[in-house]
Amino acid sequence: LAPASIIGENLIRPYFSSISDTMLLKVMRLSMVGVAILSAFMAIYSGNIFELVGQSSAFSLVSLFFPLVLGIYWRSASAAGAMASMLTGLCTWLFFELNGTSIPPILPGILVGMVTMIGVSMFYPDKKPL
Repeated sequence: LAPASIIGENLIRPYFSSISDTMLLKVMRLSMVGVAILSAFMAIYSGNIFELVGQSSAFSLVSLFFPLVLGIYWRSASAAGAMASMLTGLCTWLFFELNGTSIPPILPGILVGMVTMIGVSMFYPDKKPL
């Protein structure tokens, strides 16, 4: 339920402000089904529970750490920088995770996320200061 409400309230509602509550509820229900299917595939193809816990921790680290920390402590952080950092950090981690390189996938994921957060925030600052 948590991912479905996050998708609905934090991703859909801000970008589609005229969406009705009924339509938002339908989006949340569909996203809950999507998250459940994705979770089932991950559980089926994973070796064990420890691997799943490790992947979820790495996922959170590469996609959320710098947007959260810099969003709190750096006044120039922007929403565009946070979204770009989450996307690029996750994609980089997935690339290195799926290709089985000798480099730990967390390192390039977190590095790319940090650089993207800083770079995009500098080029696309928020219009309203905090």
